[in-house]
Amino acid sequence: MIATGAVGLEARLASGWARGVVVGAAVALAALLAPVALPLLPAATLQASGWAGASEPQFETVGWPQLVDEVAAAYRSLPDADRAGAVILAGNYGEAGAVDLYGPSHGLPSAWSGLNAYGW
Repeated sequence: MIATGAVGLEARLASGWARGVVVGAAVALAALLAPVALPLLPAATLQASGWAGASEPQFETVGWPQLVDEVAAAYRSLPDADRAGAVILAGNYGEAGAVDLYGPSHGLPSAWSGLNAYGW
């Protein structure tokens, strides 16, 4: 939809100055919204900014290494017989993604989560 609209907009903006204004506005808007979409700011700075509510997905990644360290400690505390069949069930896809990203270096199995069909 965006690409189709962009083609139509380009056809209407035949003059160079109008096209420059639209491109400049798009670049300015992208720069303004970048802290929401990309992890450019430290978590504390982002939390104190006006973008805190809009950037919830970024806060999902804060503390992942520590979370996986705790899961790995619990996993290692299981007896060998129980560990062989153990499954890591995460509360959401962010936690499951953390285990799947950092878990292999700890010897953890893949995580499962029922949220958004992550397990599939």
